[in-house]
Amino acid sequence: MAKQLEATQPATAELEVTQPAAATQPPAARQPPATTQPAATRQPAATRQPAAASSVELETIVDAFVELMLEKQAEEVVTLDLRGISAFADSFMIATTETPRQAKALLDDLYGKAKELGLPVRGVEGAEDGRWILFDLNEVVIHLFTPRFRQFYDLESFWGMAAKRVYL
Repeated sequence: MAKQLEATQPATAELEVTQPAAATQPPAARQPPATTQPAATRQPAATRQPAAASSVELETIVDAFVELMLEKQAEEVVTLDLRGISAFADSFMIATTETPRQAKALLDDLYGKAKELGLPVRGVEGAEDGRWILFDLNEVVIHLFTPRFRQFYDLESFWGMAAKRVYL
């Protein structure tokens, strides 16, 4: 099982955080990476259907995918608990892969785990490029980033009000 480093409400005083240079610049001064992908197209929250009837609990789903990502050498695996914060997902999972090729290989494994757990895949974005892959399981959305894209988009800061868990 994955070793959980932290399971707390966000508190910057508890974490030693180094801000990337881009984060200290005003938003207008930031430049996107050379190749960006279009934002994922998602159904409005009101039209999204709950996942297929499954006896699999959210924590079980998250634990299974965390374990898989760590086994496949993903780094900086983080989960964000969005229950009560977001209308479109209960959990975000964020991981870093060293290369787009590693992200694409991990995507294949994510499909296999979803099938094993009986979870329908609602959508995938970014698989062609591999620098930011979004894997939508409805209640759980998994983001695979290359280091540069993760630093630039900084989803952890954007969803800073969510409870955060970091896995080693």
